[in-house]
Amino acid sequence: MSYLGFTEPDSLYINWASYDLLSDNVPLTETLAMTQLDHLLRLKRAGVRFDYYVMDAFWFDPDGGYRTWDKRHWSEHGPARWIARCHEQGLLPGLWVGTNSLATPIFRHLNVQPAWRDSLDAEGTSACLFHGGFLADFIAALQHWVDRGIRLFKFDFAELDAAPAEIRRSCLPSEIRRRNSEALRTALAVFRAKNPAVKLIAYNGFSEQPLEMLKGTALPVRRLIDTRWLD
Repeated sequence: MSYLGFTEPDSLYINWASYDLLSDNVPLTETLAMTQLDHLLRLKRAGVRFDYYVMDAFWFDPDGGYRTWDKRHWSEHGPARWIARCHEQGLLPGLWVGTNSLATPIFRHLNVQPAWRDSLDAEGTSACLFHGGFLADFIAALQHWVDRGIRLFKFDFAELDAAPAEIRRSCLPSEIRRRNSEALRTALAVFRAKNPAVKLIAYNGFSEQPLEMLKGTALPVRRLIDTRWLD
């Protein structure tokens, strides 16, 4: 819908608050996700608008490189059933991804894939986006899910200061941040050109406030947004 040339905002349901795992012990399971879908459909029948159902963090298997779901809580065909039912009921499914952070104090560890090794920082907790194989593999994982019906990605925990030790020895921190940002923007522009119907939304790490503010430091919060991300 539009009014005076402006498109009406999309309405997203993100299921994080139904399980969390940080402030409680409720896991994200197939049963929980499908029950939430039933509730969304009940509300839609009552006139509430929902355009997307976004599966938030911890849907993935830590060993799967964002290509497989947590086998402890999802059946083999559970993800496909969830995606198909969303489409059947007029909802577009979305997925959370941790961008290039593999572990933070509030994000469960994602185990390193072979293609990522030459991109890792010294601690092995984040991956450089302009060096090594991580970014190409990450974009391939997104395409894997687009091809299976996913129509939105929620990007979280972008670590735009990530770089292997050898890169840190030859580049200033400002240069690393610039090159990481440019590499990701370029990759996403190509991805969007191939998949124009897919929505991309961004959370932690995409402002000029360093991600370290989420790691327990007492940095002042600043709202400085590089508007090039809107491209």
